Amino acid sequence: MRARHSPRRVLTALLGPAVLSLVVSGMLPLAHSAPATSPASAPSGQRIPHLTIAIGSGVENLDLPHTATVRNVAVANLVTEELFRINPKTGDLLPGLVESWELSADGLTYTLRLRRGVKFHDGTPFNAESVKFNILRFIAPETRARFGWLLAEVKDVEAADEHTVRITLKQPYAPFLANLNYRTGMGSPTQMRRLGRDYARHPIGTGPFRFVEFKKDAHVRLEANRDYWGGRPTADRVTLLLVAEEATRVALLEAGQADIIVEFPPVDRQRLERDARFRVEMSPSTSVTVIDLNTQWGPLRDRRVRQALNHAVNRQEILTHVMLGAALEAKSVITPGVFGYAPQQGYAHDPNRARQLLVEAGQGNGFAFKVTYRPGRYLNDAQLLETVQGYLSRVGVKMELNPMEGAAYNKAIEAPFEQNRTQAALIGRGAGTLDGDLTISRFHSKRWPPATTFVTFYKNGRVDSLIEEQGRVRDPRRRFAILAEIQRLLMWDAVWIYLVNPSHLVAAKRQIQGFEMFPNEKFLLHQVTLAR
Repeated sequence: MRARHSPRRVLTALLGPAVLSLVVSGMLPLAHSAPATSPASAPSGQRIPHLTIAIGSGVENLDLPHTATVRNVAVANLVTEELFRINPKTGDLLPGLVESWELSADGLTYTLRLRRGVKFHDGTPFNAESVKFNILRFIAPETRARFGWLLAEVKDVEAADEHTVRITLKQPYAPFLANLNYRTGMGSPTQMRRLGRDYARHPIGTGPFRFVEFKKDAHVRLEANRDYWGGRPTADRVTLLLVAEEATRVALLEAGQADIIVEFPPVDRQRLERDARFRVEMSPSTSVTVIDLNTQWGPLRDRRVRQALNHAVNRQEILTHVMLGAALEAKSVITPGVFGYAPQQGYAHDPNRARQLLVEAGQGNGFAFKVTYRPGRYLNDAQLLETVQGYLSRVGVKMELNPMEGAAYNKAIEAPFEQNRTQAALIGRGAGTLDGDLTISRFHSKRWPPATTFVTFYKNGRVDSLIEEQGRVRDPRRRFAILAEIQRLLMWDAVWIYLVNPSHLVAAKRQIQGFEMFPNEKFLLHQVTLAR
């Protein structure tokens, strides 16, 4: 008897499990609903009076439209939740504040049915009007949302009744639900109207934790939302320490001043694993660490120069001696575990070919360029840059390092083209939506800074057209093929110095249980307990 395979199984085999149903739910005229259950089973351990977690830099504020990094989003979502939950293993959209949803046959209208009985931390109701308010605020020009373009296809938002939201698009847009869920965490309209710009300092949402205090480059303090719809969190208080130096995070754990540390030097991994006091976990991420190359600046305008820089780098040595096995080689602008990922052949380590390309491009005597970066933001970033610096020097290219802190870094890379002085930047790119569109779309010529932080300033009419086409396509197979072609073109144009797909490294006191780190850098805290 011939085996029968469901359409989902066929597509999973073709595309990988990354985010199949998330994408399909945003492309096909089908409905989704599920029982209104709590997000996870009841925790088995003891409650924690005060949980302390040391994370890296990159938290600038807690107002989601103005967050710059996925880590910032992860922290903000503890207070202001997304509309949907995501299964981190499959990428499936799951019921959250939205209990069920459906898409019209023409692919233009999404109907969202909301969870009843949910309140914001200020006691005001979470309802259709509040969802409408948050979406319209996100896309309003005066908000100047960092990722406002994610919802550029929204034509109208209607509160059909108290618990039903209807969103109409200008044209079909495959990754719409994924984008809607990314940076439109639900905040209290009452608080936003009352505080205006100061809302970022006092956010109020529906999430498992209430905001207490935020001190930039120091900490974020939260307390449990005892009335949380998903069940009272098991930690009464949470402090997130914002510690840029990876080694300092390790020292805090070993001194007992942190219960959990997120991202630490791979060189410390084996030592912490041997220490009976701690538990270490390494898991895949959907991020890629690269050096953005400004394709409109000086020698970097020549594709051959950019290709030469890629040939100069020995990625296998980096994986072995810098990342110590805590990373994979970056083979595309989209990352493993994300819909659309199509690994490319890439650039073999070939210094002779690098020198030849530099000669062909008129740079046989070498040149110098400057890389801007934010110390401590990415795993082993300083050592990674120093290693790349060494490789480039062997082919006659001088790479100068330009460290910047916090707001200065963001201001530098987000400046409009005419004022932007960034020649290159070490940066992590990821798909917090688990859909390749989030990364691919930022290579469109209309997404130059300040619309995004992609300082490649890339312009290719063919790529622009393909980016627009993949967004309109509702057939996942065809859309995957278009995304694959875009990745091929971007690899050929060497828009980045491709480096690594880093793994997540998390260490915790052995008695801590229930902490969950997602591939897209988000994490769950509301069911972290102490082992009995």
